[in-house]
Amino acid sequence: MRDYLLDKQNDARAIINQICRDFDISKGDLTGHCRSQSFILPRHLAYYTLYNTGQYDLKRIAKMFGNRHHTSISYGINKINKLVRAL
Repeated sequence: MRDYLLDKQNDARAIINQICRDFDISKGDLTGHCRSQSFILPRHLAYYTLYNTGQYDLKRIAKMFGNRHHTSISYGINKINKLVRAL
């Protein structure tokens, strides 16, 4: 998995654009409400990365991703945390 946290100065736009490039999906797919399995991992990775930069809280990330509920963001972050610990 690419280390998105190397540069903590990345802003949200740069992080989202990089994840879109790496997973070959559009920004609309990443931030939209489609529940397709091919968008779930990149979306959760974006939540995790944005949150761990320390610049964005759950509510702000939720707003970036189509006004999701902050608990959805928390769930995605926890899923990536479990994957990282399993490595």
